[in-house]
Amino acid sequence: MPDGLDVLPYSRQIDPPTKATLMVRLDVTRPGPELGSRDNDVTLVVVAPGGLEVEATEAELDALLEDVLHVLERNDVVSNAVVWESATRAAYGEPDPTNPAFDIKTTIRTQKDPTP
Repeated sequence: MPDGLDVLPYSRQIDPPTKATLMVRLDVTRPGPELGSRDNDVTLVVVAPGGLEVEATEAELDALLEDVLHVLERNDVVSNAVVWESATRAAYGEPDPTNPAFDIKTTIRTQKDPTP
């Protein structure tokens, strides 16, 4: 992922981010096409850092989205069965979602280790 990005497991509430943040949320796991494989629907929640003016926050978020999508589209990532489907504007925070964010829907194929 891009330098300076704070990567965290998903949480409904975090302290207001002081730097760009990416949270990882597993939504669905289902059997894959090959024996021992799984397709995992994972949402990457990209949250802009707080404390910026609205226009600066939007510009930072747009640039961050481009950086994350660039990583997801690299040949070595795609060949390892990571495919992104959509990126949707969102807001993050509980109970009042006020931090601008993007939800990036991805599917990640995993293979069970054949050793017991």
